[in-house]
Amino acid sequence: MSDKAFRVLAVSVFILGSLMTGHSGLVLAAGDADVALHLQGAHLVDLNKADADSLQAVKGIGPALAERIVAYREANGPFETVDDLAEVRGIGQVKLNKIKNQVIV
Repeated sequence: MSDKAFRVLAVSVFILGSLMTGHSGLVLAAGDADVALHLQGAHLVDLNKADADSLQAVKGIGPALAERIVAYREANGPFETVDDLAEVRGIGQVKLNKIKNQVIV
């Protein structure tokens, strides 16, 4: 599924859920590189577009790890799945499980 298709699907599901439950709060943030999607308090960071500063918005990613993620992406090309983060030094399965619901590709 393409990034754009995922975003359309995510927004559609959110809107449908909001209509069904009476909740609102949809905020889409395009940003300079279209790196973040906000859905009712959820901040999803695009691993393939975010710079090191944007990656630090993810709980569990500090400055050093953010730099390693960017360096890995520059050396190996874009991430195909969120699970590919496990290839980055410093991200084991435990860390991956903690951050995977905060990122997209």
